[in-house]
Amino acid sequence: MQHRIRLDGIDAPEAKQAFGNRSRQSLASLAHQQEAIDDCPKRDKYQRQVCVVRVNGIDVGLEQISRGNGVAFQALRGRAVA
Repeated sequence: MQHRIRLDGIDAPEAKQAFGNRSRQSLASLAHQQEAIDDCPKRDKYQRQVCVVRVNGIDVGLEQISRGNGVAFQALRGRAVA
């Protein structure tokens, strides 16, 4: 089952922005067709679920940041960096 969510703690480029396609491809390589565990304690102003997502034990948002595909929000404080 596929869900559209916002990853918690990360600001990543939109598809039409510079590096947007690279960021999307990286995210797909991490999570597409994979079993994921999500923790979605809140919603954003557009009512999207805001989630921490883990695939094979890897925090997808933190991995995207470490790959250079987004920048961290202050909300990441306290999460283990991969």
